[in-house]
Amino acid sequence: MKKVFTAFALATLLGTNFVSADNIKTTKDSISTTENDMSSIDVKDLPKAVRKTLAKYYKGVIIKSISVETNDKGTAIYQIIMTDAVKNNIMINFNEKGKRT
Repeated sequence: MKKVFTAFALATLLGTNFVSADNIKTTKDSISTTENDMSSIDVKDLPKAVRKTLAKYYKGVIIKSISVETNDKGTAIYQIIMTDAVKNNIMINFNEKGKRT
């Protein structure tokens, strides 16, 4: 939890990314920190399936950070930290196919 809070606080200071229904817009390049084998990436570097899932199911959220790591099976897992319209913090992991893990 401490790591999530630290990443969220840092991301808040550095900027945000925005998800809209039509496309995903960014205001800053890679904003999260690298922790525990996780690498920071930009929205444009997400697989198309993950971007589609965000645009379809997470309209109006503000993306605070995006990180990627490879699990034991060699699959990329994308961790996205975002804030919804009522300022709830949400952390969701997706696989390369846009499915929650």
